Amino acid sequence: MKIYLIDYENEKDLTKLTELTAEDIVVLFYSKNANTITLDCLRGILEIAKLELKNVEVGEKNALDFQLSSYLGYLIKEYEEQNPEIIIVSNDKGYGCVASFWAREKSLDISLLSNGQAAKKTAGNTKSKVASAKKPATERTKIKSALTRKKIELSEEETEKIIEIATTYQDLIAANAELNRLLRDSTRAGEVFGVIKAYIQKNKNATSKEQS
Repeated sequence: MKIYLIDYENEKDLTKLTELTAEDIVVLFYSKNANTITLDCLRGILEIAKLELKNVEVGEKNALDFQLSSYLGYLIKEYEEQNPEIIIVSNDKGYGCVASFWAREKSLDISLLSNGQAAKKTAGNTKSKVASAKKPATERTKIKSALTRKKIELSEEETEKIIEIATTYQDLIAANAELNRLLRDSTRAGEVFGVIKAYIQKNKNATSKEQS
């Protein structure tokens, strides 16, 4: 289980959340200084994990940081038995001190996910796609058959683009957002995502093996 605390004033690139599972919790802190987020992005998180939105008070320096840090303490107590990995998503290096404090006090696994880390993880892969060649025809056939069995109304062009997403993307959130852009229908996009999610995860696992 992982808990992500997002400082949305400081970090708006949510494509970093590439390893979400159904057990995970994403807590997004936003304010009047940073309150624009696409529905596709939110839907992409909700399709996979639990999402909490926290609209915080601002007006003083580092106001959001203090409220996020305070909520972190609450979560540590609330989920003490589960001992989750906690990840703060921000470019503010000050959170590193917060993580170090809890590591010393409670030996907790708290890390900071920032631009530097994301760049290192996705270098040469700006669209979060697998760098390998096109998947075999059998894989494409399986995906097409799975879509047909679900009886989702799709044009031939939409089907081909969906197969491309399923065989090349390794980021679930980015893939879901792309489906919503392609189909312009959240119901169909959700049904299709349910079909191809396992293939996208397979792409990610294959890439991880190649890099290890």
